[in-house]
Amino acid sequence: MFFTRRRFGDRIPSIVPAVAPAGGDVVLTKDSPDAFDGTGLFETLAAAGITCVVIAGFATEACVDSTARSALSRGFDVVLVSD
Repeated sequence: MFFTRRRFGDRIPSIVPAVAPAGGDVVLTKDSPDAFDGTGLFETLAAAGITCVVIAGFATEACVDSTARSALSRGFDVVLVSD
């Protein structure tokens, strides 16, 4: 599983403990709403042969939207999680 968190200047928010990464999970820090932008996520997923991504988050109109559109443009199938 991949987690992303967005850097805000010098501040990097922590991940909520209830959904914190477990052993083997990857945490990427990003500087823009798009999780693929400058994080190496595309290369990592492509190298692993992953063709579908499941996206969840709390900022649907920003980070989730940007990442979903970016994933689609890179050829991934996309599933959005809703609450």
